[in-house]
Amino acid sequence: MYWFNKWNESINSGFYYELAAKGKILPEDLEPILGPFEFYVEAFFELSTCRPIGMAAGQIPFTSIVDYHRLFNVADDFTDFLYFMRKLDNAYLSKGKSGDGTTKTDSRDSNKSGHARK
Repeated sequence: MYWFNKWNESINSGFYYELAAKGKILPEDLEPILGPFEFYVEAFFELSTCRPIGMAAGQIPFTSIVDYHRLFNVADDFTDFLYFMRKLDNAYLSKGKSGDGTTKTDSRDSNKSGHARK
């Protein structure tokens, strides 16, 4: 998840793969081999389309995870599947949080007293 967040723009533009073909990517920045976990990452990105968006992105709804597990007859025990989806979701959501657990805001959206502009 962290690798994808770091390289997302470069992957979408194709720049990452150009650099990789030229041998310009450091070993620690090479695309990870997910092996048996690739299914979970793909399921996570599909389930991410269900997340509520308001003032900030919310967690993937529990009911969406249940529905996905049933619809695709996921072989894993539901508890294991839920565990992986929550771990991935927490990593995704933590990208948008500051160190104190509050949501990051753009400084242009606040005045000096800390209140949001109207």
